[in-house]
Amino acid sequence: MNFNKISNFRLIPIYSTIFASSLHFYWGAPRALLYYQSGIFTDWRPYALTLSAIAIWSVLFIFRNQVHSTQIYIFCSTMMSIHIFGYCMWHLFGHPIFNPSTGSLSFHSHPNTTILTILEHLQHDLFALGTMILEICSVFLFLYLVFQSRNSN
Repeated sequence: MNFNKISNFRLIPIYSTIFASSLHFYWGAPRALLYYQSGIFTDWRPYALTLSAIAIWSVLFIFRNQVHSTQIYIFCSTMMSIHIFGYCMWHLFGHPIFNPSTGSLSFHSHPNTTILTILEHLQHDLFALGTMILEICSVFLFLYLVFQSRNSN
């Protein structure tokens, strides 16, 4: 079955990456601003997610004529993989929690540091679940396209 003929299959992971990075920016930018104003720099996620979203958009805009190149596929799948890995490590090793009303930061550890912790958090945070699904789909679809292009050469 040739997926490239079905409604331009190669655009699906690009759109998924754009949408996931938009959700990263939507979540990260307001928090980065709040953290910056509060002087909080120990929670790196808002800064990282905001900057990575801008980086992804910039690369896709600058190289929009080569959007179907293997380099773009590898770049986007790497960025999405970093997000997935970061989310997992964040929950497996514990993390700070910022209280915007007091401006204080406390450490939140998880006594059950297994994959079940991540699944439990995703079960209760539909925003994170949706983002994670988009990231995972992007990675697998980009990897499929990379290997497909290498096999066709």
